[in-house]
Amino acid sequence: MDDYRQFQKFNVIDEVYIEDTVNASFNKIFSFENNGDCCLPNSNTMFKEDAWHIKELYDIKSILNDTKSKLNNYRLNEWSEHTRKRNKAGSVIYFIDKRIEPEFVTQAWCKFYEIVSRFPLVPNNAITNKSFTSVHLCEAPGAFITSLNHWLKSHHPLIKWDWIGTTLNPYYEGNSIERMITDDRFIIHTLEHWEFGPYNTGNIVEEENREQIIENCRRKDVYLVTADGSVDCSNDPGEQEQIVTQLHHCETITALNILSEGGSFLLKMFTIFEHTTVSLLYLLFCCFESIHMFKPATSKEGNSEVYVICLNFKSFQFMKNREIFNKKFNDISTKAMFCREDIPDNFIQEIIKCAEFFKNHQCKVILENIESYDKNFKDVILERIKRTIAERYIDIYELKKLHNKNSEIVGRTKLMAYNNFCCDARSPLDSYNERRSISDLEPVCRLKVLLKLLQNIETLEKDYRFERETKQFYKLWINFGKPYRRIQSSKFVPTKILKTLNQSFEVMEIMNICSDFTTEESVIKYLDRMRFNEELTTIIKFKHINEENNYQLINDIYETLGKIAQGNNLVFIGYSLFSQMNVGLLKLVSRFFYSMNFQPDNNLGYVIIFNNLLSEKNTISRNGRKNFDQLLQVAKLAKSKEKIILSVFSMLDLYETVWMKNITYINLWNIKCFAKNIREKIAQEK
Repeated sequence: MDDYRQFQKFNVIDEVYIEDTVNASFNKIFSFENNGDCCLPNSNTMFKEDAWHIKELYDIKSILNDTKSKLNNYRLNEWSEHTRKRNKAGSVIYFIDKRIEPEFVTQAWCKFYEIVSRFPLVPNNAITNKSFTSVHLCEAPGAFITSLNHWLKSHHPLIKWDWIGTTLNPYYEGNSIERMITDDRFIIHTLEHWEFGPYNTGNIVEEENREQIIENCRRKDVYLVTADGSVDCSNDPGEQEQIVTQLHHCETITALNILSEGGSFLLKMFTIFEHTTVSLLYLLFCCFESIHMFKPATSKEGNSEVYVICLNFKSFQFMKNREIFNKKFNDISTKAMFCREDIPDNFIQEIIKCAEFFKNHQCKVILENIESYDKNFKDVILERIKRTIAERYIDIYELKKLHNKNSEIVGRTKLMAYNNFCCDARSPLDSYNERRSISDLEPVCRLKVLLKLLQNIETLEKDYRFERETKQFYKLWINFGKPYRRIQSSKFVPTKILKTLNQSFEVMEIMNICSDFTTEESVIKYLDRMRFNEELTTIIKFKHINEENNYQLINDIYETLGKIAQGNNLVFIGYSLFSQMNVGLLKLVSRFFYSMNFQPDNNLGYVIIFNNLLSEKNTISRNGRKNFDQLLQVAKLAKSKEKIILSVFSMLDLYETVWMKNITYINLWNIKCFAKNIREKIAQEK
C-alpha cells in the first residue's frame, strides 16, 4: 500500500512538472509597454556619437558567452543530434505533417504559424479591405510564405493576397555558402514572385537591391513585412550579434520604407547587448504602437534566436526622418544611431530585463543539455513532454487540414518530389575548436588537411554516354548579373565539399600554387592513348578551375562550332561544370551533335566528347544555331554593362534533363582528382 501511495505521489509530481514545462515553452515572451510618449530624437543628433555600451548588458553577455564556451569541444554533428533529441518541441513537425499535411512544413513554418496565430500580424486594415501584399525579406527557403498561406486559407479564405519574396539568390554562384540557404524546392516553382535585384544577387545589404524592392512596392498596400535573415556565426559564436548587425539594419530600413500605415513587421534577432541592437529596438519602439520579443516554442531552445513582433506602424514617425536613415545606412555609418542620452532610461531598463529573461532561458537549456550528454542518461519524461507540446500546439493554434489542394501555392506533392542532395551545408570539420585549430596551422599543413578531406570523397569512376534527345527542347532562360571571382555556391556540388575546395584554393593562392592541375604533358598523353583522328577532332582546353563565367568562354565555343565540319567531333578538356551557365551552355552545345560522352582521366578529370556534328539542315541543330546566336548577343550586351551571363536555361528545366543528376557525380570525381594531383605536386616540390 505504501508503494502505491509513493507511486501516486511521484506521478502527481511528474504531471505538475510536465504541465509547467509545457506552459513555459509557450510563454517565452517579453512585451515593451509604449504609452505613446516616445518619439525619435532630432535628426541632427543621429549618427553623431561614437559607439557606447551598457555595463549591465555586457555583464549578461559575458555570462551567456561563458556558458556557450562550454560547447567548444563538442563535435558539431554529435552535439546537433543530441540537442535534436532533447528538443522539447521536437515532435511538433511530425505531428503536423501527419495530421495536417501542410504544403511545406519545416521548423520555420511552425515558428511563423505560432507567431501569426498569437499576434495580429495581419492587421485589421488588410482583413477589412480583403486585400493586401506581404513582403518577405531573407525568406529562403519560403516556409514563412507557405505558413502564411495556410493561416489565411484557414481563417480568411476570401482575402486577395499577393506576396513578394527576396533572399540571397540560390542560383547566383557568387553568393557565399555561409550566408545562404541552398534549399530551392519552393523558389524554383515560384520565381515570378521573387525579387533578386538588378544584379541577381538578392543581397539586401546592397543598396541597389533595397532600392529596387522599395520601388516595386511603392504602389502596393504592404501590410506585413517579415525578415528572417541570419548569418553563419559558427566561427565566432560569441559575437553573433555584431556579425548580423548590418543585415538587421538593412532589413529594418527596407521594411519601414515599404510598410503601409498600420502594418506589421516581424524581425528575427538574437541577443540585445550592443548599442546597435538597443538603438534599432528603440527605432522600432518609436515607429510602432507595440513591440514584443517572442521565442516560439518551436524555436530551438538552446540558441539565441528571438522574434521581434512590431504591430501598428506609425509611418509619420519614420517618414520625417526617412532621408537620414536611408542615407546613413547606404553609407554604412560607423557612428551610433542614437546618442545614449536620447534613449530614455526606462527603455534601457526594459532592455536589460528582456536580455536577462532570454539569457536565463538559454543558459538553463544549454547546461541541461550538457549534463544529459555527459551523463548519457535517458529522460523518461521527455517523450511525454514532446507529445504534450505537439498536441497542445495543434490545439491552441487551431490547425486544420486544407482539403482544397488549389489552396496550396505550389503543391505538397510537387515539393516532396524534389530532391537535391547538394543542399547539405555542414562542414567536414566537426567541433568549433577543430575548425579553429585547422585555421591556425601553417599554410602547407592546412592545405594538406583540406586536400586529404577532398581526396577521401566517396565517388564512382565510370563513363557516361548520352544520345541526342529527340523531344522538344526547353526554351532559353538567359539571366545576367554581377561578376564574381570564384564560385561560392553551386547546385552541382555538395555545399560542404565546395566550401572545403574553396578553402584549399585560398591557401594555394597564399602559397602561390597554380590550381589548374591539367598540364600539356597530360593532355598529350591522353590524346595519344585515345588515338583521336586529328582531321576529324577539334579539342578545346579550358582552365580546370571555377572562375567566373564570361563572354570570352561563350564566344570561343561559338567560333569553334562554326569551324567544325559535319560528322566531326569536339572534345572539351578541363571544362568546369560547377555553374548553371556552364551546365546550360554544355546542354546547348550538345544539341549540335549526335551523342555526348563523359570520360574520366586521372590526370585531366572528366573529358567531354561530342560525337558526330549534325547537318545544318537538321531541325534541332538549326534551332540550336538560333539559340546560340541569341545567347552570344546577350553575352555581348552583358559584357558592355560589366555583367556576366548567369544562366542559359532555367534550373527547373536543367533538373529535368536525363543526364542532369550525373553532373554532381562527375564534379565530385573531378574534385577528388584535383586533390590527388595537387597533393602529388606538393610532394614532388619538397
